[in-house]
Amino acid sequence: GGRGAALLLDRVAELVGVDVVGFLDSPYYLDVQPFDSDDFVGFPSIMKQAYSNFNYSVPPACAAAYFQDEWKCALGQISFPFLRTAYLLVAAQFDAWQLSNAVLGYNGIASDPVFADDQLDYVLRFGTASAALFGTLPARAVVGAAAVFSRAC
Repeated sequence: GGRGAALLLDRVAELVGVDVVGFLDSPYYLDVQPFDSDDFVGFPSIMKQAYSNFNYSVPPACAAAYFQDEWKCALGQISFPFLRTAYLLVAAQFDAWQLSNAVLGYNGIASDPVFADDQLDYVLRFGTASAALFGTLPARAVVGAAAVFSRAC
């Protein structure tokens, strides 16, 4: 999926020897705690456990910067500033997968979610944080170019 493509983008670009532009669909997971950890442990915890179990590959520059917490490099918020290969990121500011899990504890995408006021506050903070972080990406691309398409609905 999108996270794997983002994690391997620079390595693939080096291997193929031609100009590469990555199309990265919804890999930008935020480093945030879930709304209620009783319902869902959170994507940071899941990424940490997955890294421990599978020792997956992360961008070397990210691994060097987070040498004691390399697992964090699976979160787009952490790894994207280290990408060197050009890419187009497509990601929603209010990512339905992340929010369905983090707020509702639903393992999937809620088709018609209903949020309590405190949950809605979390959702709005999530969307605001996503938009702010997306706004930093093209300027932070190390080599090549980066573009972001992000919708708010």
